[in-house]
Amino acid sequence: MLLPLTFCLLAAAPSPRAPPPPPAVPSPSSTTSTDVPAPPVLVQARRLAEDLRFEEAVVEYQRYLGDASRPTRERARALFELAVLHQVLADQVNALKRAVEALEAYPALTLPPGTPAKQVSLLEAAQKQLRARVKVDLIPREESEPPSRVRAKVSDPDQRSRAILLRHALASEGPYWSSPMSCRGEQCAGDLPQPTSASAYNAWYYVEANDSDGNTLARAAGPDAPMQVVVQLDKPWFSNPLIWVGGAALLVGAASVAFVATKPQGAP
Repeated sequence: MLLPLTFCLLAAAPSPRAPPPPPAVPSPSSTTSTDVPAPPVLVQARRLAEDLRFEEAVVEYQRYLGDASRPTRERARALFELAVLHQVLADQVNALKRAVEALEAYPALTLPPGTPAKQVSLLEAAQKQLRARVKVDLIPREESEPPSRVRAKVSDPDQRSRAILLRHALASEGPYWSSPMSCRGEQCAGDLPQPTSASAYNAWYYVEANDSDGNTLARAAGPDAPMQVVVQLDKPWFSNPLIWVGGAALLVGAASVAFVATKPQGAP
């Protein structure tokens, strides 16, 4: 849970020529005995924020977040602190984006009692956006389905998706073509096209959900990290029972010939 820290603001009443003091930014500079000490870069970011040096603080927070190995809860806390800094700087787009990232990192993130209303509203807006987010997941095909079949599950609470597309290519670097998938409820299915006169081929693919304007709402995999599958349309020769029967007959015949050829003369 975030610990509150209020910036030191000027005690004097603001003059007509001075802007109103900015809202408080939560920054847990004081920690409990069980907390792990914050790394120096995060301490510096919070100190700059307390000194109202917001732009410099943003840079230090970004330096801290550049290390993906940061502890989950500490990273989520720092993300929300950065979100509030963006809010103070009237950058609502990045404020909401960072708040959402904080919740993605640590969904149990909460604010302490007495948190300013604007910060509470920011967290609530991020929670609402996450609940309404479109999500696409690849799921296994059924055993009876052809190997070219691709299945996906689409979660779309606000029903913003207008097209679920199977993007496919014959090389990892593309080009990627698209085929519409058919959906029943959350379950969608599509087939990877077969190259002409090919009984087996490699395919790279991903699935995306688009809105009515063609904007991508969500993806499962993607052009930078596509899924790969080897599609074998004809059964391999060793799985054909006729091959084994014919092979067995040839072996028996060959053994008989060898026996006759090596049979001693005069033997019964």
